[in-house]
Amino acid sequence: MSPTGTAHLPGGCAHKDDPDYSRWGEIRHVPQAWERLGNQEPIPVNGGANRQLVARVRCKDCERH
Repeated sequence: MSPTGTAHLPGGCAHKDDPDYSRWGEIRHVPQAWERLGNQEPIPVNGGANRQLVARVRCKDCERH
């Protein structure tokens, strides 16, 4: 999940072109997280480097894949 609150699927989009994920978080083992985000339900991150983030939207590029 990016620092802007945008959730991405692993391997779903290719627009991040650098390997630095120090400001990013991850949503791990949250049932139906992608679907819930699609219904505008915020999902707090529970993994990754930045665990203070909350996902609020789905990446449009990832949605197409």
